[in-house]
Amino acid sequence: MTGTVEGLSEVCVMQRGQSESVDLAGIRMEWKVTERQTGHHYCLLEMTVPPGAGVPLHHHAMQETFWVVDGTAEFARVGASGPEWVPISAGDTVHVPGWAFHGFRNGSSTNTRILLTCAAGLESFFRGTGLPVAAGAELPSGPPSSEHIAQITREELKISCFHYAG
Repeated sequence: MTGTVEGLSEVCVMQRGQSESVDLAGIRMEWKVTERQTGHHYCLLEMTVPPGAGVPLHHHAMQETFWVVDGTAEFARVGASGPEWVPISAGDTVHVPGWAFHGFRNGSSTNTRILLTCAAGLESFFRGTGLPVAAGAELPSGPPSSEHIAQITREELKISCFHYAG
């Protein structure tokens, strides 16, 4: 190969808390590896999900894999009898193929940390909907604003993300 894409020929070390972060509906998402760094194949994010936060059942074309680092959560999928919530804890992995309905929530009293690997295309959604967060800032408290929910809804339509209607 005679040329390289900027950033692809370098080994990158990402220190925790030093990368760009966004708040997406109360969930802190910190980039560990960006799509640009992977030649637009995937990105890797560390999510901090506070108690009571989560994402409702939805689906989209891009596949995702979630690995629970610390804490517990519940992941949703649609089974033969409808939505079902599966408890997971540190060390557990959930893989979501494209177009599979999925969601998650933290029903515990402590933060849950999850590493999220997602196929190319979702990074732009997270950047378009997430509110920038300064390094070291506290996690948000309370539900997201109605303006933030409206922004998320607009961006979901751009990537053909649809919620479960039952």
